[in-house]
Amino acid sequence: MANALLLPTIMEFNAPVCREKYIDALADQAIADVCTPGNPRKVTRDDIVALYRKVL
Repeated sequence: MANALLLPTIMEFNAPVCREKYIDALADQAIADVCTPGNPRKVTRDDIVALYRKVL
């Protein structure tokens, strides 16, 4: 129960540090994802990084 109550606050607290820390790993996973080639628009790793930076 404590995790459920604290999670949103802890995520907000850690967000400034974690954003950049995890963007590279997320982008690598997205490029390697089997669904990426099926995207209607060609996408590069740099495109994905930019998209993550925009939403995070």
